[in-house]
Amino acid sequence: MCIVGHDPFSPDLERELRTRTVGSHPVEIRSLRPNDIMSVCHMVFVPVTAEDQATRIVKGLKGSSTLTVGETEGFAVQGGIINSTAEGNELRFEVNLLAAERAGLKISAKMLALAKIVHDERTAAGD
Repeated sequence: MCIVGHDPFSPDLERELRTRTVGSHPVEIRSLRPNDIMSVCHMVFVPVTAEDQATRIVKGLKGSSTLTVGETEGFAVQGGIINSTAEGNELRFEVNLLAAERAGLKISAKMLALAKIVHDERTAAGD
C-alpha cells in the first residue's frame, strides 16, 4: 500500500496493518512523493492533502493493475477506482467500474451493493 504525500493514518493503525497478510503476502506500507513511480504499488491511496496531484497520479497509473483510492471530491470521476466521501456523519464510497475494469480489477458484489457507481468525466460527456 502506497500513500502519496502526507500520511493521514495513525502509527497504531499502520502497525496493525503490517501484521496482516493479503493472500500469503505481508502488508507493506510506503510513503511516496507525488513524483515517485507508483506503478510498483498494488494500491495507491491519495489523501485529501494530495488533491492537487490526484488527476496526474490517476493518469500516470492508467494501464497498470494498481487500485487507486482517494478521498477528495471527484476522485473517482477523474478515473480513480474508489473514492471515500462523507455525507453528514456517515462515510460512503464511490466506485468507478470502468476504471476498475481498465486496471483488470474486480470489485465484489457486496461492496458494489453499498457503493455509489460513478463514471469518468469523459464517459459522462459522451467522449
